[in-house]
Amino acid sequence: MKIILYILLGLVSVFLLWIAGIFIHTFYRLATGKMSKEEQDFHLRQYEKMKKERNAKKRKSSSFSYPSPLNRMFWP
Repeated sequence: MKIILYILLGLVSVFLLWIAGIFIHTFYRLATGKMSKEEQDFHLRQYEKMKKERNAKKRKSSSFSYPSPLNRMFWP
């Protein structure tokens, strides 16, 4: 049982180190000016696009998810 716990702990720690490495590398590129303006704009556009899609999906799925008792005549 301890071996499985150590394996899982090792996998999680490798994943967290990978995420931290990406964050540090990106911050370093931004701070030193090694990331071009076009690349920054591209990343910002991708983030905005993803954000709009997520909000549209939320709005679409949240409307009429459960019928209210007052609208029973409209639901089969």
